[in-house]
Amino acid sequence: MYQLLLDAGQSMPHSLESGRTLYVHVVSGSINVNEERLGAGDAATVKRVDMVEFAGIEKTEALVFDLP
Repeated sequence: MYQLLLDAGQSMPHSLESGRTLYVHVVSGSINVNEERLGAGDAATVKRVDMVEFAGIEKTEALVFDLP
């Protein structure tokens, strides 16, 4: 589990190993996760990709779970 803190305009890549699943829950703010916009209270599951790109739309706090 990771805490993700991004400012507006800031981005961060995250490598995802084969067979892993990423679950993202936005606590506050809003971000794009691989170009899918998520706001406070939103969540997403990401599967079958090698790389996930997080991009801050505004100051954001999110929890990121890297799951088997």
